Order: sequence, then structure tokens, then C-alpha cells
Amino acid sequence: MRRIAVLLLFLCTPVFAELSVVAEYPAEAKYLRGKKVYPEYLLDMSRAADWKRIGSTGGHSLKLSEADCPGRPGERGLLFSAKIDKKSAKAPGWVAWEAKLDPELNIVGADEVEFEIYPLQKFPFGVTARFGSTKGFGQLPWTWSDVVKNLEPKCWHTVRIPVKKSRLSVDTLRFDFNARNDAVPHAEEMSMIVAAIRFLPAPHPATAVYSTRMNPGGFLINVHPLEMADNAALEYSVELAVEREQQAELNIECGGRTFSQTVSLKAPYTMLNVRLSESFPPGDYRLKTTLSGQGGIIAESAEPLPLSIFSPQAMNAER
Repeated sequence: MRRIAVLLLFLCTPVFAELSVVAEYPAEAKYLRGKKVYPEYLLDMSRAADWKRIGSTGGHSLKLSEADCPGRPGERGLLFSAKIDKKSAKAPGWVAWEAKLDPELNIVGADEVEFEIYPLQKFPFGVTARFGSTKGFGQLPWTWSDVVKNLEPKCWHTVRIPVKKSRLSVDTLRFDFNARNDAVPHAEEMSMIVAAIRFLPAPHPATAVYSTRMNPGGFLINVHPLEMADNAALEYSVELAVEREQQAELNIECGGRTFSQTVSLKAPYTMLNVRLSESFPPGDYRLKTTLSGQGGIIAESAEPLPLSIFSPQAMNAER
């Protein structure tokens, strides 16, 4: 069986009486990184390409790379390194490593954030871990905690911090510190390895909008409310990482009915824009999407997408 990673993106739009599929073949995928899907490839702290360095200028040097986890064969983490120029007047006062979260991550139901740190030197200053931007109430209160100061070097430390929620979701992950702090050494490289980040318990779904995994490897995401009018159409896109060109059968199961269409998949990525306008009576539904090829199932949703259909006329009559 061929391994193909998948993303389903759902949208609600005005109704048209047909099923249509339009294929696009982008050079890059938005939510897929190899066999990993969003947000897995961010939170497992094994991919440096999705992070940026802020303040690495004016004499400061910030580095970020993928690294093996010491004493843990087969595990990977991210190595954060900083060398600060305390004598340069042009050097920024604050430095950071940052990854954007798009779509935002769901934090509803999470009580703690847990991750592990392996400092290569003893840090005499604190590094702050933050979820959320610095605008308004975007940050979680726990982010003000220092996570590495004075920890014993060259051994693993588990950090668990309570999440006191000020919002339902967060849009940024970053580690930062005050470069002008008196405790920060001049021109001395300080490094730490950060392993996988986990929410405890894990929110469901992982993203602020509804999402679930696709099997054997992929992702489904619904960017609109799970409630829709019975006179609205359902649009969604299927993002695929494809090894070679092939034909596949797209099957949509909902309300005891199946809608099918043959589609063409091309490497490296295929985006299938699907429009389903079939009307369903008001009620609760579960929508399942499957892609099949000559070798069997290519990908299928790990759990059905829940949909609630309502009648605007009936709701207006009740008012």
C-alpha cells in the first residue's frame, strides 16, 4: 500500500446542485511535512525549518538546528543556541526563536504543558517559553515562567507548568529572553535541547477548528462551524503528498448515501477542491471521506466529521 499523507479542508458556501472536484498540483504543501502532519511536526520539536530567529543581528548570534537527544537513541529534538554581544549598541535588547501556529492550537481541556529540556551549560539567566503572541490577551499566563535557569547541565529535566487559560486557542510558540539581563554572559554560547511538547490532557481536537487524523497518515481540518443550513453547500479540499501519478476514487459517505468521483493524483502534491451540494434533512450527521486506488484504500478519515444540519425557516418560525 502506498503511503500518502492527507489534509481535508472544509468550507461552507451557497448551494449548487452538483458534485464537482477541481484538482490543483502545488509545488509545496501547507500542512504536510514528509509523513507528518500539522501540528505534529511542530510539537514534536524535530523540525527546525518551521521556526525563525528574532534578534540575531547587531552582534548577537542565534542558532537553531535538529539534534539527537542525548541518552535517548532514536529521539530527536531542537538545539537552541545563543551568543550575545553585550558590548554592541546596535544589538537588540530581546531575542527569540518563534514558530507560527496556523491554524491556532486548541487549549480547551488542557491543564498543563509538559516538555523536557537538556541544557548543555548552566544558564544563569531565564529563558521564557510562550504560547500566544504578545498582543492583548494572546499569551497564556504560564508563559511568564522561566524554564531553564540554574538547571543542572547535561541531563534531562521535565518541565510541567499549569495552564491558566485567558483564551480558547493560541497562535504562536516561542522561546525568548532579555539579552540585556546582567546575568547573560558576553560572547559565550549557551545552548539547550528541547524535546517534544505535550498538552496534558491533550485537547480534542488539537486545533482551534475541528480536526482529526487521516489513516494511514494524514490530517482532516474543518475551518468553519460544524453547524450549517440545509440550503448551504459543503466545500472542502483534500491535500495529498503523492509519490507518483495515479488514478483514485474519492468517496464521500454521509446520511446513508455515498458520493463518488474519479480523481487524478500527481506528485509531489495534489489539492482536490470538492464541492458537495446535496441537500440533507435537518439533523445530526457523520461525514466520512475515503480515497481508494488499485492497491486498496489510500487514505480514510480516522473518525467521521460531525455535522449538524438545521433549517433556517424552521428556526425563524420558532422565533
